[in-house]
Amino acid sequence: MGKVDEAFNRCLSENHRFAECFNLAVGKSVIEPEGLSDKERTVSGRHGRKKENDCIKEYQHQVFCGIVGIEGQNKVCIPMAARNYIYEAMRYDEQLTEIRKAHRKNKDVEGAEYLAGFAATDRLIPVIIVCVYFGEEPWNAPTSLHELLDFQGSLSERQEVFRSLVNDYQLRILDVRRMDEDRISTMTTDLKHLFGMIQCSDNKTRLISYLNNNKKEVSDLDEDIYDTLEAIMNLGTLKEKIEETRNGGRVNMCKAIEDLEKELQELGEAKGRTKGRIEGRREGKLEGKLEGKLEAISTTIRILRQLGKDDTFILDSIMKEFQMEREVVLSLL
Repeated sequence: MGKVDEAFNRCLSENHRFAECFNLAVGKSVIEPEGLSDKERTVSGRHGRKKENDCIKEYQHQVFCGIVGIEGQNKVCIPMAARNYIYEAMRYDEQLTEIRKAHRKNKDVEGAEYLAGFAATDRLIPVIIVCVYFGEEPWNAPTSLHELLDFQGSLSERQEVFRSLVNDYQLRILDVRRMDEDRISTMTTDLKHLFGMIQCSDNKTRLISYLNNNKKEVSDLDEDIYDTLEAIMNLGTLKEKIEETRNGGRVNMCKAIEDLEKELQELGEAKGRTKGRIEGRREGKLEGKLEGKLEAISTTIRILRQLGKDDTFILDSIMKEFQMEREVVLSLL
C-alpha cells in the first residue's frame, strides 16, 4: 500500500468524514455517520483471489443495511470502471459464501436450495463503492463499463444488440481538484480544508493565501488531514516547519507559515548586510568583510536547498545575487 493510500485510509476511518465524502461522490445525502460501522477491508473471492478495499464500511438505517466503500486514486486509472465493478462483485460473492456456509452448518435447506447454498428467502446486502480522485490531470478515463468494451468488431445491428444486452456499470467519481468552490464551502467536516488545500497545491502562493484566510481552522488541524495533504502534494520546506508544530495529534500550519516567512525575512536581511559589506569594499574597506559575505552565502544556500532547489538553480542564484564567478561558487557548494 502506498503512502497516499495509507494516509487517505486513516483520514476516512472517521465516520463523519467518510459519510460526507461518500455523499459528495454520489451527489446526494444517502448515508449518515451514525449508521456506519467498520468492516474488514480484505475481501476473499473464489479461487483464493483477495482484494483490499481502501475504505469499506457497513451502513445500517433502521431495518436497511448496505455496504459502502471509497477507493482513493492519485493517478488516472483507465480501467477503473471495470475494477470497481469487480470490487463490488467480490463483496457480493463474499456474502454468497457466508450464506452458503451458514446453511451448511445449520442444515436448514434441502433440494435445490441446498445445492445453491441459498434459500428462496435469502437476500444480499447492496454494495456501492465510489472513487475519490486527487490527481493533477483531469479524469479522462472511462466512467462506465460500456466505454471500456469493444462493440466495433460486430456488424452495426449486432453491435447495438450486444450494447443493449450488456449491463452498463457506472463509476461514481469525485474529482477533488475540480470541485466547485461553492460546493466545498458547504462541507461540514475538516475534509473541507483538505479539499481546499489540495485545490491550491499547484501554487504555493495560493496555498499560503488559503491558510491565511482560514487561520482559525488550520491553526489546529487534525494530523490525519495534514498527513493526507502531505502525501498528495510536495510541501517542500514547509513540511519541516509543520512537523515542528505536531503536538497531541494536531498541527498548526499557520505557525509553520509564520516561521518560514520569518526565516525568509532573515535571509533578506542577511543579503542586505552582505550588499553593504560589498559596497564598503568598493570604498576601500575590504578587510573583515569577506567572512560576513561567506556567512550570507552559506545561509542562502541552506535555505534554497530547504526550498527544494537543485544545485543548478542555487548556482545561478548565488552568481547573480553576489556577483561571483562560477568557479568560486562551485567551490562553496
